[in-house]
Formats: sequence, C-alpha cells, structure tokens
Amino acid sequence: MAIYRLLKDTSFDPDHLASITTAFEDVCRHLQLAQRDDPLRDLVAKAKAIIGCAETGERDVTRLRECAHRALQG
Repeated sequence: MAIYRLLKDTSFDPDHLASITTAFEDVCRHLQLAQRDDPLRDLVAKAKAIIGCAETGERDVTRLRECAHRALQG
C-alpha cells in the first residue's frame, strides 16, 4: 500500500507530509518490506505507527521513525 492514499484527505501541510513519507519509507526499508503490496506496510502506515505519531504533531523524521518502531513493538 502506498501511504499516499492514507494521507490524501488529511490536513498535514506539505513539509509534514514529506517527513511522514520519508519516515514511512525508512521504516519499511529497515523492516525489509520492499514489496509495495506487503500487508505489513499497512501496519507501518496505520495504527499508531507513522500516521499515529504524526497526528501528535511530530515532524522530525528521526523521531517519527522511532515512534513507529516503538508502536510496532507493542
């Protein structure tokens, strides 16, 4: 899944969107989720991972990645 579909109707500004997508791709690469149709990519994007962290106002790519990793670890 492309994270862009989940972000298309959000109110994030362009700079925030850039941080979110960069963090998302970094986390997927770290988890070796290269296949765009891998359902695990959905978990990275949704839940309390990338988008959930971004909704708190976080904009820093490194902190977004760390937040997503923590969320995915439970």
